[in-house]
Amino acid sequence: SQQYRDLALAHDLCSCWSTPLLSVTGDVLGTFGLSFRIRPDPISRYLPFVDQMTHLTKVALERSFIEARLRLNEACLSEAQKLSQTGSFWWDPVSGIVTWSDEVFRIYEFGRDMKPSLDLARQRLHPDDRLLFEATEKKARLENVDFEFEHRLLMPDGRVKYVRVVSRAIPNRTGDAVEYLGAVMDVSEEKSAQHALENALRKTQELKEQFRLALDTIPGLVWIALADGHIDFLNQRWLDFTGLTLQQASGWGWAVAIHPDDVEELDGYWRTLLATKRPGETEARLRHFDGSYRWFMFRAVPFFDEHGTLLHWYGQTTDIHDRKLAEALLAGEKRVLERIARGDDLPSILSALCLLVEDNNPGWSCGIVLVDANGTHFLHGAAPNVAERYSAAIHGRPIHP
Repeated sequence: SQQYRDLALAHDLCSCWSTPLLSVTGDVLGTFGLSFRIRPDPISRYLPFVDQMTHLTKVALERSFIEARLRLNEACLSEAQKLSQTGSFWWDPVSGIVTWSDEVFRIYEFGRDMKPSLDLARQRLHPDDRLLFEATEKKARLENVDFEFEHRLLMPDGRVKYVRVVSRAIPNRTGDAVEYLGAVMDVSEEKSAQHALENALRKTQELKEQFRLALDTIPGLVWIALADGHIDFLNQRWLDFTGLTLQQASGWGWAVAIHPDDVEELDGYWRTLLATKRPGETEARLRHFDGSYRWFMFRAVPFFDEHGTLLHWYGQTTDIHDRKLAEALLAGEKRVLERIARGDDLPSILSALCLLVEDNNPGWSCGIVLVDANGTHFLHGAAPNVAERYSAAIHGRPIHP
């Protein structure tokens, strides 16, 4: 209504988004809200994330359904999972129960009518990675620890996929065993780019100019450095992404495109590789030409001549931003679910949900408004970073003024 519109404007909020929180019976529990001081454009890009957070909020509110949802978790990343090619799973080693999100079915290319299990996953295992898979499963069962590994899938038509699996151990209801909440990421494109770079490197001595031209077409950010670490080549994709010219980024000028919080560590790691002459990789945030930052994996490989003399360094900077966000979101969901499982009070759970939204979306302010038992007035739920005056002004107001 105009009254709430004026209230928001009075608190310097130019855009508000709200979606109702409905119980399984269709009753209105409250509303999940986002407030913006600068209008996001377009709002539709946030809908999958809002849907996911709304679902998690309803789990927190309907505490009587928590145990069932923890064991039959089908909370997938929906459209966001499709975009990042990341699926989620839940595994109970004691009962053997496994649940997959839709994206895991798509990655493994199984029909949604198939019952997920470790045996079903084994059907897609590449023969050369079977021992790694079995060893990881055994360690998880015996030691109750988090795990992370990469392996290949061999599809029925002979195609090979690369997947990265990340999982966190969560105590079960009785506390005498753990269950695993995890993510499966299709990293085939990343591996394809890496293999393309490796293939190109083998031809560099005899086809130097052609090699540099090929680097500009590789689906990644590629660079070449002299033996002392002086960057003397960056492919066009690197320059297009950062908005820097080759002259600006050459030598050590590339450091201006690194996030201020990461540049010292990255610089130190690079100097360590130069001193040891060993290949290595690390993660840091790289600035896009529009001023935003994305997470990248920085890989460097030394190139020696037949006498063992270091001639060049070849590197690839691979975008892992979606993977980092998925991992951060998975960790945040784990913390919220742990709060729910141990029976934390509702205000702290709702505040944790709001902080999870804000931590994964800088510049957002998240709030949750509830509805009283009569369904006639709003009640403050949580809004840790929204002005208290604004929350106080909403609390107790009639739904239909």
